[in-house]
Amino acid sequence: MNNSLQSHTVSSYDSELKDITKDLKEMGKLVGEILAVFSGFVSGAAGDASSEVTAIDKKINKLNEDVEGKALNVIALRNPLAVDLRFVVSSIKIATILERMGDIAKSSTNNLVKHDSEVAKKYEKDLSKMSELVTKMINNSVKGFGKFDTEKADKVWSKEDKVDDLAESLFDKLQNDMSNKSSVAEAMSLLLVIKNLERMGDYATNVTKIVHYVASGERWSENSSKPKSKKID
Repeated sequence: MNNSLQSHTVSSYDSELKDITKDLKEMGKLVGEILAVFSGFVSGAAGDASSEVTAIDKKINKLNEDVEGKALNVIALRNPLAVDLRFVVSSIKIATILERMGDIAKSSTNNLVKHDSEVAKKYEKDLSKMSELVTKMINNSVKGFGKFDTEKADKVWSKEDKVDDLAESLFDKLQNDMSNKSSVAEAMSLLLVIKNLERMGDYATNVTKIVHYVASGERWSENSSKPKSKKID
């Protein structure tokens, strides 16, 4: 299903809604940039990873404030109804989720930098793959929201299991490192990083559920394998 916000008689109203979408897409892009720095550090790229992710995270935080301010302004001045109201209210929720993702990605990067462990470098391929999958999940979920494209958003679901499987595999592999007393601290730190990546995948899935809610007006049920969408009213 590929829909979009309906045009309004007041062109500035359309512009305000599109501006919110633009900010959300930029937030998603910036979270992906932090994950790219994360992967780069694991693979041995040069540079001050902590400073890079901190600078990017500040941009995400600013955009989060901007989205909230713009959304509240639309609610106060435009009195949105139906799909418009769902879109505006949900944009605040998604911005909050993306801001949290930025915090988690920054924390995970700083965690690796702090320990600079050989344990993490052993699992460079798996960590980079998890980071890549999560980045794709974020991009698809945010783009799906901007276009009311539930099919694009649904691509997130197919990747969530892959992220979970990689996390479980890494947990198993780290058991051996944890049996080595000299590696326990590094392994425990990496376990937290892996759990953070898995949580980011869950957050991206939550955005997908919001896409379906905005498009259909119905909330996703835990009894369903995935959300069902209807035409926008």
